[in-house]
Amino acid sequence: MKPSPEKKSIDARIPVAIGLGGNIGDAETCVRSAVDRLLVEAWLSDIRVSSLYRTEPWGEPNQPEFVNAAMTATTDWTAEQILDRLHAIENEYGRVRNKRYGPRTLDLDLILLGDQCIESSRTSVPHPEYRRRAFVLAPLAEIAPDWLDPITGYKIEQLWADLEDSGTATRIEAQVAICSD
Repeated sequence: MKPSPEKKSIDARIPVAIGLGGNIGDAETCVRSAVDRLLVEAWLSDIRVSSLYRTEPWGEPNQPEFVNAAMTATTDWTAEQILDRLHAIENEYGRVRNKRYGPRTLDLDLILLGDQCIESSRTSVPHPEYRRRAFVLAPLAEIAPDWLDPITGYKIEQLWADLEDSGTATRIEAQVAICSD
């Protein structure tokens, strides 16, 4: 019997890194809830979740601080499929896209997808600004310090160590969650 074409073998799975954040309402509860939501998504396995971090707003300083985290997992989905699902989840949490870098209930970003480099009208992978953002690098360095950036070849921990003048990231919940399937 042939395997179902929609179900790829576990060997086809690649690592994915997702950034989570928010700063409207109870951002800590929202980010924790989004983590719980992603933990049950069938397209993700071997999940690791960073601590929560309180971070300064980036790009638009006149807004509340953010709560951020990062998640790594494996998936057999494409960047476009991941992006569509992340946007659907953001919408479930009331995300409104009316101002770039503005306040938001929930922000879910596709940061890395294996060693892929993708430039399309819908997405850029790696996320184009992640190397300059403490709110991405601090939690990602906690759970994936040895992941190599496919463009620079540097490890995440090195990118974090080299980051200067791009805001602070203060750990507010020191617990890494690991969920293996």
